[in-house]
Amino acid sequence: MSITLNFELNDRDLAHFQEAAERSRKAAEGKSEQEIVDCAVGLLADAQKVHIPDFIKDRLLRLDDMIAMVRDTGWALPEDDKQRVLTALMYFCDPQDVIPDHVEVLGFLDDAVMIELSVRELKHELDAYDDFCDYRANEANRRGVDPATLGRTDWLDGRREELIERMHQRRDREVGGGYGRSSGYGSTGATARPVAANPTRAAGARAGSSSVEPRLTANTFAWPEGASLEALNARSAGTLMEALGIRFTELGDGFLRATMPVDARTHQPYGLLHGGASVALAETLGSSAGMLMAGGNAVVGLEINANHLRAVRSGIVTGTARPIHIGRSTQVWEIRIEDEAAKPVCISRITLAVLPQPPASGHA
Repeated sequence: MSITLNFELNDRDLAHFQEAAERSRKAAEGKSEQEIVDCAVGLLADAQKVHIPDFIKDRLLRLDDMIAMVRDTGWALPEDDKQRVLTALMYFCDPQDVIPDHVEVLGFLDDAVMIELSVRELKHELDAYDDFCDYRANEANRRGVDPATLGRTDWLDGRREELIERMHQRRDREVGGGYGRSSGYGSTGATARPVAANPTRAAGARAGSSSVEPRLTANTFAWPEGASLEALNARSAGTLMEALGIRFTELGDGFLRATMPVDARTHQPYGLLHGGASVALAETLGSSAGMLMAGGNAVVGLEINANHLRAVRSGIVTGTARPIHIGRSTQVWEIRIEDEAAKPVCISRITLAVLPQPPASGHA
């Protein structure tokens, strides 16, 4: 038997964690970059010695991401951004953390909360690094190169610079922070091991596709007036979207977001999220976003591809569509689907044709 617990941290609770983080930073002053990273890697190793709930395990995987962003020579994080990562990792150098790590089940709960706070603050940094790793793996495969052997290369530098610039722009708009990937913790079974034991992940290589084309920025993209989540969800009535439980949840600065449950409606026979369901979510997001940008015209799908990166058995997956190209006759959208721990499940791209008049049904 298992139980589900949800808890909410108010401002007073968060202030407590902020004070603990500041205390840890002071205690870690004078430590070298390597010493700080070693502390975080040591935490992951210690986590294997006790039983930890999945909630905590998922957050520790994100700590692994932060470690790798510092270590990855191909990503070569600028010094100011690297210092933000190291500042966050300092918390894990304090042996007097909020809950002693040796406490069974809950010993790493405070660490998980601190990781979650960092991940939320540093979403754009992690997104940029994820996209870089996707691009590196895809391009290395095309060139017949092992991504684990790559450091700084000319054919990666253009994409790297583009993504770092995007990271800075998005962080500046939201007044965010900056963070990273890998101790080798995120291998199958979440067993901590040295980086060299998992060279593909240590080099930041990922399955999936990413474009060398620059994405549209907030300065060149805006949703039309009148666009609303209510209207999008109303259009789903009586369609596949309603049958699969797809709900639009956020119409943000340059993106459209929706969720889909992982249950009997979207399972394949092995009890995992059906790849076709992921594609359905991706096409729903891409075509709906395209319809909003079509100026009263209709859009229909010309081509869609999807790279399935991670299995999901239950919970909710979240898809986010962002524009790559908005033209008079065609549009291209990239859709990233993540699980509840913000780990990539599927990366998809859809190409749409813009038609002069809506189809008879009125649906895109």
